[in-house]
Amino acid sequence: MMNSSVSPSERLLNLVIALRNTTGRMTRRDIANKVAGYSPHASPAAFERMFERDKELLRDLGIPLVTDDALHPEDVGYRIDHDQYALGDVQLSAQEFAVLGVAAGLWRHSGVEQLSSRALTKLRAGYDGPQEVEFLTGVYLSLRDVTDAFEPVIVALSRRCAVRCDYRSAHSGVTRRRVIEPWRLVLRESHWYVIGRDQDAGEPRVFKLARMVGKVVPVGGQGSVTIPENVDTDALMGQSESQVNDRLVLAVLPGKALRLTASMRKDGQLRSDGRIVWVGTWDGRESVSEEIAALGPDVLVLEPAQLRDHVVSRLQAATVLAGETDNSKERHDG
Repeated sequence: MMNSSVSPSERLLNLVIALRNTTGRMTRRDIANKVAGYSPHASPAAFERMFERDKELLRDLGIPLVTDDALHPEDVGYRIDHDQYALGDVQLSAQEFAVLGVAAGLWRHSGVEQLSSRALTKLRAGYDGPQEVEFLTGVYLSLRDVTDAFEPVIVALSRRCAVRCDYRSAHSGVTRRRVIEPWRLVLRESHWYVIGRDQDAGEPRVFKLARMVGKVVPVGGQGSVTIPENVDTDALMGQSESQVNDRLVLAVLPGKALRLTASMRKDGQLRSDGRIVWVGTWDGRESVSEEIAALGPDVLVLEPAQLRDHVVSRLQAATVLAGETDNSKERHDG
């Protein structure tokens, strides 16, 4: 029987698992009775609408869904082609494993957390590269601002269609209906935003997901939205291209903080404590100090002083909360 808490993405994953592991094929009746997220008590019309949407999504994702015809419509079966679905040998670098670890973290509060963790564990079991992969479990994207709008926006982006929602203005507090053609989903300062074209205004706009109230519904046919090739995310988010960035210098233990240093360059210096010096820029975002503080002794801030002070303040606050008495600033001075 269907669990009302099963999300569409989880139902889709359940369907893939069921079709992948069936010894033969599954009829519509089998799917309604055995796949969590469907209901054997739903009306035939309701089940058909749901199943047709799921079939379309599976094929959009490149999953080889095969239909076995039969004389009677109720006997038509479905299965996944094992040969086409099989994944070849996966050769991933340490950096790619880091990205997978962050991606798996997105599911840690959902019903498929164990499945994503198990998949990551299997990939790590076959990993034959450098052994410094502890970072896979230490960095997570913040999902504190995720609302029910997150999933339908993701669906609309993948289908290239619009979304309809009621949106509360940050300035007036007034809520009104909007139809948005999503182009990008952006995470800034622990908040999620969708950048896209407001159909009423006829211009690009930025919408905060937390201000979408009520039900967010994908609308329009697949491919009805044309996403521009070049979207100036920073400009639309209100960041000036002429903003002066501070020089950022970090001392990082080998194999650590790979996501943080991905856009930086090595300075060529190797400190006496074995740390590697990385050089980049800091645009003033407070979330950077939060990320560095979370990495603890793996990362030291050498420049700028302002960011260093922010990190030290966070470490001192964490020390107080933990009931410790040691001086976190002295530890960070390294």
